[in-house]
Amino acid sequence: MRLGARGQARHGDGGTRLRDLIRLTTASTVMLTPVIGYYVWAIHVSHAYPPYHVAAANNWVWDAGFETWLKAGYFLPSLTSIAKLLWGVPLLVLAFVGLLFPPAKGGTTTLRWFFHFWLLGGFVFYAVGARELWVNIWNFHIVDPALAGLAAQGLLVTSTALTSERLPLLGRAVVILVIAATHGLEMSHLGWVYLPHAHHGYELGAALARISRPSDLVVTVTNSIGDPVAIYYSRRRGWVFPPPWPGVDWENIPDEPAAIELFDRLRRHGAKWFGIVVEQRSNFREAYPQLLAH
Repeated sequence: MRLGARGQARHGDGGTRLRDLIRLTTASTVMLTPVIGYYVWAIHVSHAYPPYHVAAANNWVWDAGFETWLKAGYFLPSLTSIAKLLWGVPLLVLAFVGLLFPPAKGGTTTLRWFFHFWLLGGFVFYAVGARELWVNIWNFHIVDPALAGLAAQGLLVTSTALTSERLPLLGRAVVILVIAATHGLEMSHLGWVYLPHAHHGYELGAALARISRPSDLVVTVTNSIGDPVAIYYSRRRGWVFPPPWPGVDWENIPDEPAAIELFDRLRRHGAKWFGIVVEQRSNFREAYPQLLAH
């Protein structure tokens, strides 16, 4: 009888492990499918449309090697300023507290380490794509859910610690103050996000949508060099100027001969419209008169 019970227990354990393996495989497949689909589409675009360049190419560790990245400090010197810009100190502090004090084992949740593993995935991404994250800092938003979850846990840990004292009302008042202060500091820190800095780009894109045909390729220059907002609102395909092509610094306009050569290359690739906002047209008139005339 004992041997039979042990055999049943082993069979039960095996069935549980198989179910866990199926769940893990299913979850991994669901997670990886959109990622694989994105890169398949990016490779297709790189072969079908000029400049025939894969997005984020040359920004991975295997392109330059660990030695080159180590000489650049693995782009860590800029990481602090990027983190402050994107998330702010209050949220990062709460997320750090949540990272150190995860939910207690045996609670109602079955995802105790969910946000920890999400953040770990962010570190893996940084290990292989630090330059891509450094060049396009908005890609860091991939870890936003992890930081938000950890910050919520940090707030829960802080409130529990404060309200467990002999003065629970005072503890609750302090928690409310922490929430209000965090919200206020974050809003003041992220106030620049709500400024209408892209309004002229929106107007330029809307104008191009009215006067161009759906098949036309457009080139745009907005208030921020390299900002594609006008292309988005034009509902057309095209490029910013300078275009983000291999070997081209697309955040700064080169000298006039190089800029004119880029302009002509865009025309050869089929560009039909060149849109430029008023502010940049004034800058071109002063700094790039030959390009403007061309």
